[in-house]
Amino acid sequence: MAKQQMKNGSTNKAALFLGAGCLVLGIGAIGGVAYTVIAQEETSEKVDALTDNVSALVKLQQQQGDPAEAAKAAINEHFEAERMQKRDALLKSAPAAQDEGVPDGKHLYGNPDARFTLVEFSDYECPFCQRFHDTPKEIVESSGGNVNWEYLHFPLNSHNPTSMNLSVASECVSEELGNQAFWAFTNEVFETTGGGGRGVPDMEGLVESLGMSPADLSACMSDPDMVQRVQADMEKGGQAGVTGTPSSFIVDNETGDIEVISGAQPIENVMQKLRALVERSRSGETGQPEDAAQADTVAGDEAS
Repeated sequence: MAKQQMKNGSTNKAALFLGAGCLVLGIGAIGGVAYTVIAQEETSEKVDALTDNVSALVKLQQQQGDPAEAAKAAINEHFEAERMQKRDALLKSAPAAQDEGVPDGKHLYGNPDARFTLVEFSDYECPFCQRFHDTPKEIVESSGGNVNWEYLHFPLNSHNPTSMNLSVASECVSEELGNQAFWAFTNEVFETTGGGGRGVPDMEGLVESLGMSPADLSACMSDPDMVQRVQADMEKGGQAGVTGTPSSFIVDNETGDIEVISGAQPIENVMQKLRALVERSRSGETGQPEDAAQADTVAGDEAS
């Protein structure tokens, strides 16, 4: 009898554990179904929103012509609105860039009439340039219009053809869309590039977001004049003694005095160079450039 009771007790316990297990599995299954339902609902909401937008636009367009053409126009209008949102977000990355007052052929960030210009020879695929990029940007944006920044191309052979292609594409953006778009393109490249010649995920898509079609970009990049602009910067860099990137110079546009910045220096070091220029200007002294030919090349360019 005792053995039978023990057997029955064991059977009851097993049944209890099995029941609990089934309950847990049931709850888990319900949770999984709930998660799937939520995910489907979120996707459905996005699809419904797109459908509502397009439907509203179609109804508006139908009043003016063929329904098929109205639908096509409505869809194009929807995607154009999305592109404009992306464009606005990209342009916001370059708040100090402007199109007015910038001399032709120059890429200036900040006040075109600033007292000081930071001239940088850079390579879109250079990891050190990528690291340094935010330093002059921060200085310009906090300078109250006293400092601007000029970008010049110096794509290194070790990063080509990617770096050269990005440089030419940036010239096309500048030519077609202006100085502000150039800086938006430049900021996004340094933000997203893999560096070392790996490039950005979608250069054509980036340019299209700014307002230039892939077909127009392709035609522009085949233009020898665009390639020549990049080569002219490289020649200028060679004359200034540039052999690597980033290579930068701070020019006092009133006195012609220059400070040289080698490599990706921290912001404190760059500010120290700026203070040195200011102090020499106040004392009436002129700094001695490290290389006279180098100084003449950079200062001469800023005076032009």
